[in-house]
Amino acid sequence: MTTTWQKFAEKDIAQPTVSDEQQDLLYDSHHKVLVSDCSFTITTDHIGAFIGSKVHGHGFHVTNNGDMYSIAGPKALGGGKLVTVSRGGQLTKTGAVIVERRKSNTHVTAEDGEAYNELNIGDWITETHGTVTIKGTNIVIDATDSLQITAGDKLIINSAETKHNTGSSTLISNFEYKTITSKRQAIVSEDVLYQYDPRATSHIISAGHINRRIMGDHASTIGGVESKSVKGLMPIGSFGLVPAPQRIWSSLTDVLRGGVKLDSILGAYNVTAGLAINQTAGAAYSINTGGLTSIVSGGSVGITSPVGVGIVGGLPALPSFSLGKVTIKGTTGVDIDSDVDINVRATKELLLEGKMMIYLN
Repeated sequence: MTTTWQKFAEKDIAQPTVSDEQQDLLYDSHHKVLVSDCSFTITTDHIGAFIGSKVHGHGFHVTNNGDMYSIAGPKALGGGKLVTVSRGGQLTKTGAVIVERRKSNTHVTAEDGEAYNELNIGDWITETHGTVTIKGTNIVIDATDSLQITAGDKLIINSAETKHNTGSSTLISNFEYKTITSKRQAIVSEDVLYQYDPRATSHIISAGHINRRIMGDHASTIGGVESKSVKGLMPIGSFGLVPAPQRIWSSLTDVLRGGVKLDSILGAYNVTAGLAINQTAGAAYSINTGGLTSIVSGGSVGITSPVGVGIVGGLPALPSFSLGKVTIKGTTGVDIDSDVDINVRATKELLLEGKMMIYLN
């Protein structure tokens, strides 16, 4: 029985079909081993020098072009970390730096899910001559004492929603400008506005409506004058706050309980109506003047009372009223003059009484 290797052994030796060729190397591939043991070595080649593990390849690489590499071993060995301890401090001067960190399930910060954790004992100052950009899904700044943000030009905050939770808030500004495109709502226990500048002014300019509901008192003290101009026009684009039956009055004041008092101590009280003035009192109605009292009408003047009417001149008090009786009394005299006729009629008796004389002409 002939085996396979015997078949090949009986054949002639293979000869090359072309002559020997020589390949030009791009670099010297010679490796020089300076120090070596079972696991670690120090070697050099055309790229540079290497100090590290022969088994897993971690260590330090120094290249001829000036680069340096520090490569840690695999995590499967139980480590894979790069630890730097500098007792006297550290000084780093470098160009552009790109850092990529990835959290580890075996690291001491694995429970917190942290990819980077830094502890500084003392002050920490960073200065950038350019733009600093911080990106994150959630960014938390926790200051045990104070948090100070100083901007030389502007402080711009862009957010879909902003929430402030603070015990006290103080704002000092030369000028404040706000633009709210929708609704502004505030819930406060007390709202106080101080304006110490004599030129200060508070403006409310609204194309819509102003609604105020006060469950307590409303007090106003005005050092100057007050001016109101009510146009009585229909609101733009809506029905307004006042319902249609009450819109016949351009200015409406409704007092449920108590009275209404208006004092003009050193001035006059002037009421002008283009159509009519209606005054209704459920009980007494009194007009007291310290000077001339004049009623001028372009039409008729009517005085109607279901009880009695009393007109007194010169006496400090009105006479007693009788049901359906008109009393006219003057302390120095009563004159009734007419350019035409004077008619005096009585369905019963007509009494003319004079203490001295009665003249009929």
